[in-house]
Parts: sequence; C-alpha cells; structure tokens
Amino acid sequence: MRFAVCHAITPTFGLTSLGSPDAFRVVARGELTGVTDLEACNHAWLATNTIERPWYGPRAQGFGLTNVVPARSTSVGDLVKVEDEKGERVYQAVMVGWEPYSGPLELG
Repeated sequence: MRFAVCHAITPTFGLTSLGSPDAFRVVARGELTGVTDLEACNHAWLATNTIERPWYGPRAQGFGLTNVVPARSTSVGDLVKVEDEKGERVYQAVMVGWEPYSGPLELG
C-alpha cells in the first residue's frame, strides 16, 4: 500500500470548527505491505511527528519515507491518502483518530 501525507496549506490546528482546508501539499510518501488503511495512517502520523527534532531529517528515512519536504508536524485536519489494488482512499486526522475524507483535494 502506498501512502502520501498531505498537509493543509493553511494550518488547521487550534481551530474549534475544522471544516475543509482549501488546499493541501504532499510532504512525504511511503509504502507499506500487509497493513490496513488505519495502520498506514497511524504509521504516517508517527513518522511525521516529533517534538525533539525535525521529523524530515534522518528520522524520516528510518520510517521509509520518500519525497520528503521540510514541514511542520502532521496535525488535526491534515490528510493521509492511501492507494492499493482496491483504489485510492483519503483519511483526515481528527481529534482522536481518522475519518474518511470526502472534501476537495487540491494538491498545491
């Protein structure tokens, strides 16, 4: 399963009402085998979050990320796009966990 971490171009953290950001940008890509959509989302979250040092340095390589763009940590409102033989699905990080995302997906 391939995945892409997509950050909202206008950050959504700290908002009380999420809504749909206007546009996103891909900040990392990866590939995993034998995982569910939720496991791929959780892997992407863990790989793109840290408070000790930037996630996009050597740490990203340890998680198998490619096409990495220096960016903030993944937060509520950001997306993970997964793709496998069944097609493409998009999930949005919410306050606790992930929800299917059906809003606009303009990648900047």
